[in-house]
Amino acid sequence: MSERLVMMNQRARPTFKWWVQDVVDAVLHYPSYLVERHIYERPSARYRKMLIRVTGFDKLAADCEILSRDGVLILPGYFTGEPLQQMQQDYNRWCELKSGSDRYGFKDFDGGKQESYLATSYSMSKVAVGPYLTALVSYYWGKPIRLAYCHGYRLDPIEPQEYRAFRWHHDLKRKQVRVMVLLTDTPVEGQRMDYIAGSHRVWHRFTNHRQCRFTEEEARSYGSPIHCVGPAGTVVLFDANGIHRGNRNLGSRRDQYTFNYTAGRALFPLPGLHPEVVKQLTDRQRRMVRIDDDSRNLWTRFRHWITDRYFLRLW
Repeated sequence: MSERLVMMNQRARPTFKWWVQDVVDAVLHYPSYLVERHIYERPSARYRKMLIRVTGFDKLAADCEILSRDGVLILPGYFTGEPLQQMQQDYNRWCELKSGSDRYGFKDFDGGKQESYLATSYSMSKVAVGPYLTALVSYYWGKPIRLAYCHGYRLDPIEPQEYRAFRWHHDLKRKQVRVMVLLTDTPVEGQRMDYIAGSHRVWHRFTNHRQCRFTEEEARSYGSPIHCVGPAGTVVLFDANGIHRGNRNLGSRRDQYTFNYTAGRALFPLPGLHPEVVKQLTDRQRRMVRIDDDSRNLWTRFRHWITDRYFLRLW
């Protein structure tokens, strides 16, 4: 079945009222669907080839193929040694500064609350602009990317429960790539994330949160879940348009921090990066994390867009 039919025929509509609504949807929303799906979300093959050549990372092509095919890529123990230890120390300091968790044993940082925890951690801020991780995201998009959102949270052990993001769902913001850094060991029996490989390629029709949720049977009809687990320092990249879920249980505490990237849409306020990291940013990285990006005149912004897209300078 085509993507269009998947989007438009989620359920039978036998009544005249629903038939009229489908016609209205087709007239009003199909053009926006074409723009969103086939222009904004469509990767450039030329950009991808150029990116592989310019960056020169040995494993980049193989990792990019997995991410594009499955919608998820796990890099076990990507961070080790002093960088990981520093991130863990900073994260524990944040938890000490922020008192109390909610009734689900959930404590979070930054996100949409206009907090600036990320800006106090040099090691965590470096992750946001890491050359290899952002090359993976840029390849997946097939175009220049923007840091859209940052959010960290700690999950303490609780009795198994399903609620909000801890049940099968896909996100409301369509295509976006998340880079999730696990700061604690996350075993299979722990409070892991599960992801249905390949489900990122389905364009789901929705108008509210309820239509983004799936039962166990519905989720597994798209495929078998991949358990996103690994030792502390593991990085999980995934397209949030794919079907996924967190798991709450009595397993060990889970700490994580996540960076969301888009090609310029669904942008939210950012907590900022550590001042020392900001000093080291290249022009491309400054635009990627949206520093001074919106204050430039149209000609300068167009010139930078050409530089980022067609020359990939200063990667």
